[in-house]
Amino acid sequence: MKFLTTLLFCNEDDLVDDQIKYYSGPGVFLKIFVNQPSKNVLNELHKRGYSKGGDECAACGWDPMQYTVLSDSLNFTTSQVHKAIYTWIQSVEKYFDWISFPESDEFLEGPDRTMTYYEHAAKTEYNTIIFGNFMFCCTPEDDYSIKSPLERIKYYSLIDKVYDRVYAWRSGYTNITRYCGHTAGRESEKNLSRWVSRHYHIRNLTEYIERCKTRLKVWHRSGSHYQIIIDKNNKDGTLPIVQRDE
Repeated sequence: MKFLTTLLFCNEDDLVDDQIKYYSGPGVFLKIFVNQPSKNVLNELHKRGYSKGGDECAACGWDPMQYTVLSDSLNFTTSQVHKAIYTWIQSVEKYFDWISFPESDEFLEGPDRTMTYYEHAAKTEYNTIIFGNFMFCCTPEDDYSIKSPLERIKYYSLIDKVYDRVYAWRSGYTNITRYCGHTAGRESEKNLSRWVSRHYHIRNLTEYIERCKTRLKVWHRSGSHYQIIIDKNNKDGTLPIVQRDE
């Protein structure tokens, strides 16, 4: 079975290594896009042997150690970035059996942990997978000498204000009309299965609160999860952490 997993990086340099390690595997073709990347993201890619390249299809002979830089003219907040990547996926999906397009701070799992994500994908009868959002949060007890957020951060909260997302589907079921590429809502329920995403969105509290404020100005959504987290932090200096992942 051939898997196409598309990764999109912007300024998540601390997750580049974890993402590439996690999503690599037998039969997996990784395609990396970067959108207005920070120098740290590019440095992390270069340290792993990646270089800037084009967007040719891996199954047709692309160099899997090349990444594609998206045009600065693409507006992330109006879905242009995701639409550009979805259009590319549609052009190459015929060469693959299964497509995955997670966010750069999300790590996909199956419906349970009896198998790896890719093992579940190889066996599922469903055509489209939506993922529940397990929001992993930093805590004052975190040991920041541990570089990997996956190894360092162990607590999560189920955020009910975040919509289920479509991050994986069978080849031939790419749906470019999804909002920002991912939000469920236009899918046939009979073709869906619900799995789990570990979302490492809050890796450093101070940096994250500032990012929430910035994004709130861009998105202009007073009821968004950014506002909820800011309000919670303003109230008692904490985040809505509820459970430890073992």
